[in-house]
Amino acid sequence: MENKDLRPELAEAIRETAKQTVIEYEQRQQARREDCRKSDTVTLMENYTILKAYAEGKTPGTPTSWGDAFMDSIVSSKVRTSIMVAAIDQALADTAADFKAAGQGYKWEAYKRRYILGESYDTIADELNCGKNSPARWCKEVMTQVAVHLFGVDGLKRW
Repeated sequence: MENKDLRPELAEAIRETAKQTVIEYEQRQQARREDCRKSDTVTLMENYTILKAYAEGKTPGTPTSWGDAFMDSIVSSKVRTSIMVAAIDQALADTAADFKAAGQGYKWEAYKRRYILGESYDTIADELNCGKNSPARWCKEVMTQVAVHLFGVDGLKRW
């Protein structure tokens, strides 16, 4: 008789455990997606000049020399890259305006030097006459704004 009384409690415990497991899984998945947004923004900016050059360059070869399927793939990639570069350009322009309007144009300048001109943090610190850690802090702050302009509210997470 006692075993039958435990079964509803056991079933409830199993349901609660399963429910908690699903919730924890969803939280981990959300954290991974948020980490990807941060990583995506950094990766895009680290490769910005290469992407921009690719988007503005000529497509190599002709359909007859490479084959139609291969050319379609190249053209498709180039179109997607061009769209992303245009979105990045707009996000950068909006972010620059935000920082300049707030009287923090020096933060934008540090970011531009790091991610667009490819200068080291040490060089930036010397040229902007600031502490050695300031450019990295400023770049992180600007990167957050760039992420928001690129990804909206998703860009705010995990920064």
